[in-house]
Amino acid sequence: MQLVEAIHARTTVHSYAPEPVADGVVDRVLAAAHQAPCHKLTWPWRFVVVGPSTRARLLPAAFRLAELKCKGALSPKLEARVRAKLLDPAVLIVVCQRRSDDPMRSREDYAAVSCAIQNMMLVATDAGLGSKWSTGGITQDPEAWSVLGVDGTHEDVVGFVWVGVPAKRGRIERPALVDHVTRLP
Repeated sequence: MQLVEAIHARTTVHSYAPEPVADGVVDRVLAAAHQAPCHKLTWPWRFVVVGPSTRARLLPAAFRLAELKCKGALSPKLEARVRAKLLDPAVLIVVCQRRSDDPMRSREDYAAVSCAIQNMMLVATDAGLGSKWSTGGITQDPEAWSVLGVDGTHEDVVGFVWVGVPAKRGRIERPALVDHVTRLP
């Protein structure tokens, strides 16, 4: 696939088939992320590839957060949805950003980490896979951070990146580019 094709083909995938993703593909996704630009060569990212047993250990935190959101006990249907969301995609990569006391450095590092995530998702698309960058409550939960080995005093979770074989792909109708471009003489 050509780069421009991958850019135009990439969409957020919400539904995944129960098929594995080869370790070599995951390694290519991570290598692409590490090639992202970063101002001052800070390399502000850290990637945690989360296996099935650790993902299962995240379920109590996910259930607790879902109960808080719905303000009550989870129905069996909602519990199954939460379980599937956390366990079904073949790959989960947690993307962290090292904290900085300098607001400008933090802003530049966040941009670099975002570029790393985009690189990941483009390589996944090129490999015929789907991906999703998730920033839900579990990405900010100290209990989940503990399971994931995230030190909340030194780094932030920028998001979970899910990668897998798409069960279906969506299409998004984007507004016209001309509505988002200003040209100055």
